[in-house]
Amino acid sequence: MSMYCTISGSISYEKQEDFDKALSLLQVGGWLKDGFILDEMGTRISEEADVDISGRAIRIPLFHYRNLGGFLDKLFVGGKGEVIWTSTDGCFDGGFIIDGKEISYDLTKWAKENMPEEDADPPDENDFDSYCEWQQEVEQTFFEEMT
Repeated sequence: MSMYCTISGSISYEKQEDFDKALSLLQVGGWLKDGFILDEMGTRISEEADVDISGRAIRIPLFHYRNLGGFLDKLFVGGKGEVIWTSTDGCFDGGFIIDGKEISYDLTKWAKENMPEEDADPPDENDFDSYCEWQQEVEQTFFEEMT
């Protein structure tokens, strides 16, 4: 079973061994080739390389990824950095990871506490289009607030 998450961030590594393991994980998972992060179809997301070999750093460009969210903890082994994620795939959650320590949020509750009053409450879930638009607005605000 797969899960989709919108993810953005960067992680750097002090030790070459940890950096190499992270690169290997991304390559084996199909998210990295030739220094570029890929979408699930194998297409580059960025115009510029996402891996800085000399700086031992990986940039995860803002994108909607398949299954990468389940591996973020493994990418932080030996790494430091910040990653933000959200998911509407069977949930409405988000998280902020700093140096491997994650704070997770129920985005419906987060919206009530952080969005303007007129945008805080979701529309009726039966109004699918309005509900999806509201979720997108909350996700966008979450990314803006957490960066």
